[in-house]
Amino acid sequence: MGRSGSGKTTLLGVLAGLETPTLGRVLVAGHDLGRLSRRERDAFRRRVVGYVWQEAGVGLLPALSVLQNVMLPMLSAAGSMHERLDYGMQLLEALRLAPRANDNLSELTPAQIQRLALAVALANRPLLLLADELTAGLDWPAGGELMSDLITLLDSTATAAILVSHDQRVQRYVERVVVLRDGVTSGALRNARGRAWTEAR
Repeated sequence: MGRSGSGKTTLLGVLAGLETPTLGRVLVAGHDLGRLSRRERDAFRRRVVGYVWQEAGVGLLPALSVLQNVMLPMLSAAGSMHERLDYGMQLLEALRLAPRANDNLSELTPAQIQRLALAVALANRPLLLLADELTAGLDWPAGGELMSDLITLLDSTATAAILVSHDQRVQRYVERVVVLRDGVTSGALRNARGRAWTEAR
């Protein structure tokens, strides 16, 4: 968490392999991100992380249906087409989008676009989900419902997640909170109940 300009989005970009760290080491699932070649970074982004942009529509293709958008990242995945289709529908079901599977993106509400972006980010079964301001632009009933559905889905897929947000209400759904100020962590890592875990600087 942190104010605008505190470095939250930059941190996500580094963890996603989109930006190269300028100092120190960044290790994600055994990958030293500062030492990866361009090809290795591409493979890392395909296999290890799923990313939801602050503008949820980034990465979605308007010419494709809801289900086709979810299926697209799975084209090179192992398994049969039937297995991939089944998993795509499981994601849509978990995110309450199954009835919209054949709809165009233009027919979706902003909250549904956000849910679709999550489904696409999780389509390749990443080890780590990264999401930037997931509840921004949503009223809190919609934002809270989205967070509840996401936590259930993460538990069922054993996927870790790092969310960045300035929305204090997101804290009730997470295990730990790290506050960023001017690009560095400041103070304690806290769980959702505010208990200190460790000091980080």
